[in-house]
Amino acid sequence: MTYRALLIGNSTFEADAGLNPLNAPTKDVARLHRALVDSETGLFNDENVRLVTERKHDEILDELDEFFASGSREDLMFLYYSGHGILDDHSHLYLCGRDTRSDRLPRTGISDETINDFIRGADSMRTILVLDCCSSGMFKGGAIDTQLGGPGRYVVSSARGRTLANDSQSPTGTSLFTEHLVEGLLGGAVDSNGDGLIDLHEIYDYVKKRLAQTSKQIPHSRFDGDGDVSLARIKQASPALAIAAEPIKSRHALEAPFGLSESAITLRDVDHDEKLRPEVVEILRFTDDDIDIAADTLDDWLQVEVKGDRLLVTLSPGEGNNRGKILVRDRVSGSVQILRVDAFVRPAPATPVERPVAPSQPTTPAPQNAAANAPVAPVAPEERAPAPPAETYRVPPPPPPPAGQPSSPQWGQTGPQYSNQSAYNPAYNPTYVPPPQQPQVYRVPPVPGSRPGTNGMAVASLVLSLFWLYGIGSVLAIVFARKAKRQIAQTGQSGGGMATAGTIIGWLGIAGLILVILIAIAAQNSGTGT
Repeated sequence: MTYRALLIGNSTFEADAGLNPLNAPTKDVARLHRALVDSETGLFNDENVRLVTERKHDEILDELDEFFASGSREDLMFLYYSGHGILDDHSHLYLCGRDTRSDRLPRTGISDETINDFIRGADSMRTILVLDCCSSGMFKGGAIDTQLGGPGRYVVSSARGRTLANDSQSPTGTSLFTEHLVEGLLGGAVDSNGDGLIDLHEIYDYVKKRLAQTSKQIPHSRFDGDGDVSLARIKQASPALAIAAEPIKSRHALEAPFGLSESAITLRDVDHDEKLRPEVVEILRFTDDDIDIAADTLDDWLQVEVKGDRLLVTLSPGEGNNRGKILVRDRVSGSVQILRVDAFVRPAPATPVERPVAPSQPTTPAPQNAAANAPVAPVAPEERAPAPPAETYRVPPPPPPPAGQPSSPQWGQTGPQYSNQSAYNPAYNPTYVPPPQQPQVYRVPPVPGSRPGTNGMAVASLVLSLFWLYGIGSVLAIVFARKAKRQIAQTGQSGGGMATAGTIIGWLGIAGLILVILIAIAAQNSGTGT
């Protein structure tokens, strides 16, 4: 089982002048963070606890979405909020972000119904919800003991019903409710069953008792889980310290003297050429003791500088996922805290590669018979075989000419001689290059007897015209006939006669419909007159 926690603290509300700034929330989440991951008593690992402060409402919704989506069925989900809580006219509670407006709560606040939706959609079967804000007892439009029932849910509010919760009134600058909650986690709560663990019931009993001693504020709770949920271990080295409620100063001396307003810096979507501004993380003092803060990192893409009570973190991430850590240490007490930094940078779009284009060359189409037109290597004159001697062709004697015409050469006389050497057959020249031949173009002859088929629209037009259907078939027949004639003109299909017949019969059908309507009207008028 993994313990996961999301701690949200908002102290400034710049969008609504009616929401006064608070002093405690940033210190509340910082001190609770250190208590949950305490090396002696904590059950939470530091990498599973996310601390966020001064967020807008949409950023808080993103954090809630990521948080509840990260848990598995066996995980324990711990959600804490410190800040302003406002009720609407229907008694629904809204948690406030930095941009929340009291006159625009559904659009700018985080409603109790939204949080319930996140809890219902999570895989985890156990969720602890701790609210340190005004009217936190009215979660989900009514008292939490009647409105927020459900298996595996544990709800703790800092005040009952519509009552107000106290702001910073403790020596550490936290609210009284959160101060006593931290005390209980660090050993103030009593391990009543002796199992070595402090469960939520025991912590709540301690907080309720301490608030009754220091203020009039009354917390409230509703536990619907199957059993006790452990949140801390008892301190084995000094069990008496865990039982005694005093002195509290001794417990404070064992705590870290400072905290950070953020446990992690996360940038989920950064452009490849985006210039990031330095991130600011506040250093929060928990005691009056002197502190000397130093910060360092081994990651080349991170630079950190201590400026008074702030850390300035400069980020220069590369493409893809970037993860780093910043070590924050107090030189006086030796206390160390880790600030995790994650950034995802989108890769730059691919640039098309321009290839050099060769100068265009005139091309001739390849001949159909490449073998017949392949160039022949020239042959030296001495290597060529001598041409055979010319043969004399003797023409047979023609028949005797008709009377009155000159006679042709007599039989046996030598006629004109023909040889393979003539003016049209020049002598072989080894440098002779035959003229280029034109490419032969082969055309496929049409298949005898083939012709396009009958147009389907024309057939449909004729068929619909024969089915009158109170004029509906006639209208469709005319429409199909018009489409059929356009298609026939483009494709050469047959069916023009069918389209014409469909048009004529269709118009006749429409005329018949009009005639029937007129007759019906006349008959009705005549019956009324009678």
